[in-house]
Amino acid sequence: LNRMHGLAIDQLAGIDVVLSNGTYTHANASYNEDLFWLARGGGGTLFPGVAVGYHFNLVKLPQVLTEYVAKWQVPCNGTECKRASLDKAMSASIVRVWQKHYLTHPDRRVHVVLDFHPLSEAPGEGPYILMFFKFIGMQQADAEPLLQPALDALKEYVHVGTWSSHPFVKKIAIDAGIGAMPPGEGCKSWEDGLTDEDIRQEMLKSEPPFCFPSGGFDLGQKYRALVASTLSDQSIEKLLEWLVQAPRFDLPDDEF
Repeated sequence: LNRMHGLAIDQLAGIDVVLSNGTYTHANASYNEDLFWLARGGGGTLFPGVAVGYHFNLVKLPQVLTEYVAKWQVPCNGTECKRASLDKAMSASIVRVWQKHYLTHPDRRVHVVLDFHPLSEAPGEGPYILMFFKFIGMQQADAEPLLQPALDALKEYVHVGTWSSHPFVKKIAIDAGIGAMPPGEGCKSWEDGLTDEDIRQEMLKSEPPFCFPSGGFDLGQKYRALVASTLSDQSIEKLLEWLVQAPRFDLPDDEF
């Protein structure tokens, strides 16, 4: 939700503090403003006390997350796939389309990640590029017009695309690995009837056992928003040169 609401610190409304002299007080944007400024990061590592309570503004939870994954793969056959490289013309076109239409999309419900895989990762499969489209709070019918500029601009390059749609909380849980742990660990799976309330409780759990692989709730920064600037054509060329020259390892097919 970062593109829509910023970082968690942007929703901080106030703090309860015990100062170094033992005084208990509160700080917000209009009371003890200097303490509030320090607590929000203005003081770096300097803070004259201990924050014992945080007050946050709540944001409305989206009901659904719709995704489209587009995959452009280099065609190859058999063992030649191990030494196949990304097509530079196709790759450059994909980068340009991504940064022109989606890098800072005006609709903040749209978040698109570009993902390069410059080496073959399985026997008989060449390198590929993925574009992950996330449409927050939208159904597929609402998302399709926002996807179309990419498909139109890249229609000369064949891709495979898949749509999916999940309740927002469930999708976050799936990405975090909740519901995927072995049943012997005492964790519920989706087949066992894992509910939204089970998911919320797992997200809030502070002590083990944790029912997801990371051992702590972590989205792996999938939804982080960056202040980004576009790459020049020269920078794109240099990026692709580096990707094409990525080191290769000669492994037998059964050890791929």
